[in-house]
Amino acid sequence: TVTMGWIGDHGSIHYMESYKDVWEAIGRKYTNIVLTIICDTFIETKDIALKKIPWSYEREINDLMSLDIGLMPLFDDLWSKGKCGFKIIQYLGVGVPAVCTPVGINRDVVQDGIHGLWANTKDEWVEKLSTLIENPSLREKMGGDGRRKIMDAYTVQVCAPKLIDWIKEMA
Repeated sequence: TVTMGWIGDHGSIHYMESYKDVWEAIGRKYTNIVLTIICDTFIETKDIALKKIPWSYEREINDLMSLDIGLMPLFDDLWSKGKCGFKIIQYLGVGVPAVCTPVGINRDVVQDGIHGLWANTKDEWVEKLSTLIENPSLREKMGGDGRRKIMDAYTVQVCAPKLIDWIKEMA
């Protein structure tokens, strides 16, 4: 079984709802796929197995680690361009490659073909997800490359000294 998943809150679940055609198409194409949603609210599906996990601080890391592919669909609008990419940082941080819309910070966090895949259209989403579903070694490589990127650029240990230096410069 391959698990593709999304973590978020009720304020962002509309992205998952808007891409439901993609999830359903993947469910019709593959019988070994599960869509996991980690949230406080959920969408409904008919053609893909859906696992609903209520978000929990205590389980968050383990829930993320249970995924094979992380999802971050967005719209190409001003609001989405201002999002922080935290989902992707979480996915990559536990070694899970991401498929994302290349909007805003997503373009900086995910290098297309290295840490995950970019998808703009719904057809591209189906194509890119299919690539990862069919290639476990590619998922493993991208997940490992993504984890290294997060460890090298996004941890407190790396960012805190930069912040301290910046504050000293401003003072």
